[in-house]
Amino acid sequence: MKSILLSLGFLLNVLLTTLFKDDEVIEVTYSVTFKQFKDIDSKQKASLKLFIFDNKSVLIDHNELHRKLIEAKNISGIEKSKEMAMVRAARFKEIIFKDYTKNTTSVIAENFQDQYIAYESPTISPEIWDIQPDVDSTITGLKVLKAKCDFGGRTWSAWFTPEIAVSDGPYKFSGLPGLILKLYSEDGEYTFQISGLSKLQKYNTSLLLPEYQTISQDKFDERIRYLRENPFAQAEARNMNIMGDISVNGKLTSREEFTMIFKKEAERMNRIEKN
Repeated sequence: MKSILLSLGFLLNVLLTTLFKDDEVIEVTYSVTFKQFKDIDSKQKASLKLFIFDNKSVLIDHNELHRKLIEAKNISGIEKSKEMAMVRAARFKEIIFKDYTKNTTSVIAENFQDQYIAYESPTISPEIWDIQPDVDSTITGLKVLKAKCDFGGRTWSAWFTPEIAVSDGPYKFSGLPGLILKLYSEDGEYTFQISGLSKLQKYNTSLLLPEYQTISQDKFDERIRYLRENPFAQAEARNMNIMGDISVNGKLTSREEFTMIFKKEAERMNRIEKN
């Protein structure tokens, strides 16, 4: 583990004087540990990819990106289906797009198959952060400072490095004078930790950003709530009728009972933003 951190620190230092030369893209990987359900204390793990361009960034779940890369392959439908079957479901469904020139953050989610909706809001302001007194601390060999803020119903602590002058980080978080390397909620339910970094040449942004329709946040929340609570929404959009009872853990349940189970499962989810 120590050698991995030293290698990552070396790569980060190389980036300090070579940001965004020749249309290069910085790819930051965050390991995430989180409490998935409100009523269960066990933690889940995920991996997120933050792609930083000279004027924007895109955050996407690693598994969702893997799925998009398979879809883009020039292979047969059967081969794609086989590869797709090996990809785990994305833990984080939304894609986060930050536009540095407009200081906006868009949350993008799938509406129906291959159709996406989004809402746009101002990027997190530096004013919400309280930067703590300077302490002698490092992550991957880089000096870091600690900052705290209240966001989405939680109190967050972040470690950022002024040595990488990119005001960005996991999820919607930004507004600090440097890249966030570690972030956690003080209730212990969410932790983001940098685990990888690389430089890419002229990345195809169409693999990251689907075409989407921007709507109000109220309409976005209403639509996503409907999709989360209606297990038949996607089928209904394709004019498919689900007939008869449905098997849940070996037990047959009616469509109405299954919908109630699905809705209760959605209510149990422990989301990043509580409000």
